[in-house]
Amino acid sequence: MNRMKVCHLTVTHSETDNRIFQNECKSLAKEGYDITIIVPNVDNKILEGINIIGVKCNMHPISRVLVGSRKVYKKALGVNADVYHIHDIELFKYGIKLKKKGKKVIFDSHEDWLAYANDITWIPRLIKKLISKYLLKLYKKYLNRYDAVITVSPHILEKIELFTNHAYMITNYPKYDDNSLISFSKEDYLGRQNTLFYSGTVSNQEAILKAISYIPDITYNIAGTFSEDYKTEISKYPSWNKVNYLGYLTREELGVTFQKSTIAITLLHYHANVGFKNGTLGNTKVFDYMKYGLPLICTDFEIWKKMIIDKYKCGICVNPDNFHEVKQAIQYLINNKDEAYEMGQNAQKAVKEEFNWESQEQILVGIYKSLE
Repeated sequence: MNRMKVCHLTVTHSETDNRIFQNECKSLAKEGYDITIIVPNVDNKILEGINIIGVKCNMHPISRVLVGSRKVYKKALGVNADVYHIHDIELFKYGIKLKKKGKKVIFDSHEDWLAYANDITWIPRLIKKLISKYLLKLYKKYLNRYDAVITVSPHILEKIELFTNHAYMITNYPKYDDNSLISFSKEDYLGRQNTLFYSGTVSNQEAILKAISYIPDITYNIAGTFSEDYKTEISKYPSWNKVNYLGYLTREELGVTFQKSTIAITLLHYHANVGFKNGTLGNTKVFDYMKYGLPLICTDFEIWKKMIIDKYKCGICVNPDNFHEVKQAIQYLINNKDEAYEMGQNAQKAVKEEFNWESQEQILVGIYKSLE
């Protein structure tokens, strides 16, 4: 029996994107599917048994919509897959073209696209409204034609279910096995210097920098990337002398840095794409932190507070714009290190029991089995 041929399409994500490559494609390849990914600006290669096809694209948003998406679509036709799995709104109309050619097509909505335009600061307000109306029209007319529509969080799923009977939620929980969790003793943790840690694209740092200016004995490690303009802006804070900027770190280097830290922090602002105060399960940062056994300080999104922090007693939720709350949370974890250690242990327990990719893999494979 021939293996079902699957082609994932993206005009925005990298070849090793965590959701697309590390989770979905690897899981499908493990099940025996023949997997190809079409991605922008890489050389053709085979990576861990998965065929990578590169398309040269200008990554400016307007160019992606008008030019890059069409290039990706043309490459996709050459693959002649049985199932196409689309990851960007820029490719939405091409998914419908593939349906018209008799292909089975999945639309994977990583974002709340109906709300997304409202969060793009450089687009004029009138244009935002036009984009939102246009996307709503597309959803009403075409979303139910997709064989499956996948998304990452309950608030997005509720919207999608208004337009299709084939909606599923597959979240971005991390992969888990016993080797991926870092085990350490309470004595080890209590002996660490007070160190706050953030990793990822560097943003939303203002409240944190204000907060640590009032805390004398603390170091703030930041790993990741940010624009030169933003770096210039936040480096003006007096507390910047407490920051140790580490740049981009590999997964192995991140693990080492986590083992030297005492608190993990991530503060996302309330905005349309995350359902404002409701929040999202699509952001992976909280779950990645939990694997390393550190107590969390995170945004008081309703879904994070209910499903993660309160349920597993693994951290403290704060208003991301209130530096007083951030300061109090940091000071509490510094002054109550025994409890902070237990919070970190609870975070690892939560990953083992619930927040792991293995639970989501079953849903993904089930969808593909239904399309065979």
